[in-house]
Amino acid sequence: MLITSSDQLRDVVARLAQYPAIAFDLETTGLYPAEGDKLCMASMYYPTEGAFSVAWRMHGAVPNLPEKTIKLLQPLLDTELVGHNIGPFDLNFLRREGLDLSGARVWDTLNGALLFNDSLGGYKLSVLCTSLLNDDGMERSARKWELWRKNVKIESFAPHTPLDIIQPKAEDDVVFAWRMREFLEPRILERGDPYPRLLEQEMRWAIFLGELQWEGIGFDIELAEKLLDWARHRQVDIQKSFWEEWRPGLLLNSPAQLMRYFNEYHKLGIPNTEDWILRMFSKGKPDAAAAVERVLEHRLWSKTSDTFLESRKRRGWLQSARRGNGRVRASWGTDASTQKGRGSGFTRTLRLRCSQPNLQQVPVDDERYHLRSLFRAGGDDVLAGYDYSQIEVRFAAHYANETRMLDELRDPKGDIHAMVCRSLGWDPNVPKERYRAKRIDLGTIYNIGRSHLAQVLTEELLEWIDEKDTDKWLKDYRARYPRIGWVSRKAERTIQKRGYLTLWNGRRVHFNPDRDEPHKAFNLLIQTGVAEVIKEGILTMKDIFAKNGMKTRIVHQLHDEIITEGSQEELMYMPEIKRMLESIGPEGGWRCPLFVNDWHRQRWGKELPQEVT
Repeated sequence: MLITSSDQLRDVVARLAQYPAIAFDLETTGLYPAEGDKLCMASMYYPTEGAFSVAWRMHGAVPNLPEKTIKLLQPLLDTELVGHNIGPFDLNFLRREGLDLSGARVWDTLNGALLFNDSLGGYKLSVLCTSLLNDDGMERSARKWELWRKNVKIESFAPHTPLDIIQPKAEDDVVFAWRMREFLEPRILERGDPYPRLLEQEMRWAIFLGELQWEGIGFDIELAEKLLDWARHRQVDIQKSFWEEWRPGLLLNSPAQLMRYFNEYHKLGIPNTEDWILRMFSKGKPDAAAAVERVLEHRLWSKTSDTFLESRKRRGWLQSARRGNGRVRASWGTDASTQKGRGSGFTRTLRLRCSQPNLQQVPVDDERYHLRSLFRAGGDDVLAGYDYSQIEVRFAAHYANETRMLDELRDPKGDIHAMVCRSLGWDPNVPKERYRAKRIDLGTIYNIGRSHLAQVLTEELLEWIDEKDTDKWLKDYRARYPRIGWVSRKAERTIQKRGYLTLWNGRRVHFNPDRDEPHKAFNLLIQTGVAEVIKEGILTMKDIFAKNGMKTRIVHQLHDEIITEGSQEELMYMPEIKRMLESIGPEGGWRCPLFVNDWHRQRWGKELPQEVT
């Protein structure tokens, strides 16, 4: 039913607000409310009341209500809102309209579906309805909308969509979201302890994802614009140097032209233009090696200017910060890449996934890059980081109960990779040998094979590594640490027999025989287990903020690190937060403790980009 007056909206909201939960969904002008996108239609549903839609800012012959009536939705935030991806998406549009979300509660069917079974073929609501409810009704209405979209060349689809297309789709969304919740919740809870707590945690997590997107992270626009200008000029200078050396018109971003240049001018005989190939084939040839370094520098600045700072999709860091008043905002979700054809093989980790822009791809500072210093706290605030040290290796040693590893990891100054290096007869003070040991150590967790290890080491060390050597190294490693292989095989057998593994907190991670590679089960156990540690750490951190009346907030999460932004005065709580993060674990604790390294400063990186300082 379409609501056509303010009084009707007020009456419908009052009726729905009396129920403990309702389904809720928004249609919007875009994906980024903090950067100006707005809601244009809301849909609501409760089984005994039916589905309702109300429009604002829609084009065409649509009875739009005045924008100020959006505030009439506020009473609905006193009840639980059921929706798909409602925490990261819909709540932020309500926040943009000035509604109070302090008491918001959600039942997010996306998070619920992942908790129910993380190995399904897809997590769009329409796909879930077909696979779990055996009802393709939502896919049919979605296809009708998609068909209309293909024939219309406009960016903001929702406000321009005819009412007879968008209203049925919007009302299908809320009806099917409600049905999905009715399907998922009892099946999750019937598993017993600890699933009631895990379900509550997942819904808090859904809300947090929206908060993380809304908050964003501060960005130095002025410094970034200087770096962008420098990067583009530097690319032109490098390009011209090749024209002067060989011939005008050579395009350094053309693999075919680059191969021709190196094979004709430097006689390298390269098969492709990958970075490691260029460096490998130019070893011992100073002129060619110098040319290679210029090409790689061009690539570095090209990626800086055209991917990181500004991109064709207009989701570069600088573009986002300009729209977002000096803060870069991204979309955050859960890594559950199990779609067929993506070769998941247990690549899903249930960790946080970031996109548009991907803030988890910010390069580590090294002699080339200092891009992390572009990200900073606002005003007089400071950033603080909490980074779990070697947590994946600690998980592996814990599950394997590998004594020598555990002894090393119990020492706060212990160096597991140096220990492995020495045990294989190498010198940990030789970077190449230490790196080999580290790759073997981490690769064994992922059940790496000799050919893959040879390829990785060849590309990184720039020397041909024979499979016979990697085969020997892996055998030596497995002989010295046999329980790593034993627990990996046990995980493989268990997940195939039972259909799931149980994480340290009681959560199950599932096996899909059509999509998953069982020999990677141990890696799945570790990666998803780490994801649950990070999740519990973040939510408990938020509890500490609330308990102490702190204004500090979480602004980023990268790998095993959580980054916050707050006042200098609130840094006094860092020791408490660190102790809490290190205390997370199973009942009875870990066989080796978790260690967290912390830091605080005004900028994320330690050094400013030298090109503009």
